[in-house]
Amino acid sequence: MPKITLLQSAHELNSIDLDASWVPAKKFDSRDRLVDEQGRTIGSDYQGRQYRIVQKWTNGLETIRFALPREETLMQMQGGELVFLRPRDEIRNEDISAFLSFKEWGGIPRICSLGYASLLDLLTLAKTEGLPLDLQQRTPEGMTLFNLWAGKGFTQIVELLLELDPSLIHQIHQGEKSLLIEAIIHGKREEVDLLLATMQKENVPLTHEEVWLQRAFQGDCNFLDLSEIELKLKVFYVANRYGHYALVQKLKDLGVGGEEPVFRSGLEIVATNMDIILVKNQIEQFLRRLRQDGCLFTAQEFSRLDKTTYIRKLDQIGRIQGKQFVEKIVRKYGFVHIKVPKKIAVIGKDLDQITFKVNHYLELRPKGGQMAIYAEKVQAVDRKISLEEAFEFMIVLEKTGFSDFAGYNFVVAHDGIYFIDTEYDNFHPQHPKFDAIKRTIEYLIRPEDLPLFLAEFEKRKAAFEEKEVAEPETNLAEGYSYQEIFVFPLSSLS
Repeated sequence: MPKITLLQSAHELNSIDLDASWVPAKKFDSRDRLVDEQGRTIGSDYQGRQYRIVQKWTNGLETIRFALPREETLMQMQGGELVFLRPRDEIRNEDISAFLSFKEWGGIPRICSLGYASLLDLLTLAKTEGLPLDLQQRTPEGMTLFNLWAGKGFTQIVELLLELDPSLIHQIHQGEKSLLIEAIIHGKREEVDLLLATMQKENVPLTHEEVWLQRAFQGDCNFLDLSEIELKLKVFYVANRYGHYALVQKLKDLGVGGEEPVFRSGLEIVATNMDIILVKNQIEQFLRRLRQDGCLFTAQEFSRLDKTTYIRKLDQIGRIQGKQFVEKIVRKYGFVHIKVPKKIAVIGKDLDQITFKVNHYLELRPKGGQMAIYAEKVQAVDRKISLEEAFEFMIVLEKTGFSDFAGYNFVVAHDGIYFIDTEYDNFHPQHPKFDAIKRTIEYLIRPEDLPLFLAEFEKRKAAFEEKEVAEPETNLAEGYSYQEIFVFPLSSLS
């Protein structure tokens, strides 16, 4: 019988050690060369462990064949995803199971290194077609699939895992770590509800901390005083995260919170350490000022305006925040040549309330379809800017940290230089783009003024010192960011 060496994974093919006398055999086709664990030829209906011969080497006197487990030739891992190399109907469920059970470098089972898409597909197959998966496999650190995915907001995966094996919920406590608490603080409402329901069905008791955070998650205000809450800051965080205004107010009345707001740049209208009650008040004041200044309209009111004087800017009310930031810098230095086109917000038709969320960068985001932003058109002229305009422009670009110098984001008009694109995330005051500022103004300025501008520019660039940004003790916005919990009846904005 020819000599056959059985390998365990395709990686081992790269480490075959043969001397120079060995060469690959010619005219070798491995497609149907299946053998058993003793190297004996078998048919495709063989039910035992199957290997496929994938390489054949010879030195003229003898031959060595290298074989891989059948499943290793049918699929492979690519960047955390499972890729089938043959049509799905040629691949048995047991091949998939065997492939996923193999431990890669470092002893990690392949099933534990799958990415979201592949794992979701395989768990769905396990549910619908009975694909056998070993959900109890562990990494060298002792982590199962449930440990790896629960508590992070991947509700579909966690739900499928618990449907396939409800006993996995008993892994929710990892020493002192609780995946339920992870879900409450970092996950999604649907995942928390799922975990709580499964814990109840499987009789998994809640710890003392879990009891209090469950109450905060549900907005339970039924406690007498602060002495009952040993975890007051976590409870306050969770109450803010899920928009429980009554619970937040009760905790504030008992002395929780109250940290002075820390604004990082002057661009944002809220601070990361502000609770949801303060944030809601700030947003309401912002909207009321827009209304008073003629910058917030209902759809009916906007229909009476001359729309040909405006350009649609999607739903990014952060553009108005950016506009106000530029104008604040202009007012601070008493500049007269730097301007921003009027920007208005238009509330969607037939709405009696509008809903906002605050993103990770503290930009206001209206609920989809509820608001549109328009900018007033500006007529450009063909002229070079003066030295005085260049100095003002340079300082405003520096102080705002404007970063998007591509395209037509500035317009030179008869009465000054206009910031056209004031998108919120274009401003980074701690990191001015000096090289881009120089290139932009070099192109715009009158040639005879360029030497004086460059001299002043180099002075400012050399004198700039990056200041350390103050960070608050608590970051409540991390919890409630992207949560649509700030709701305003239109009647409250008059």
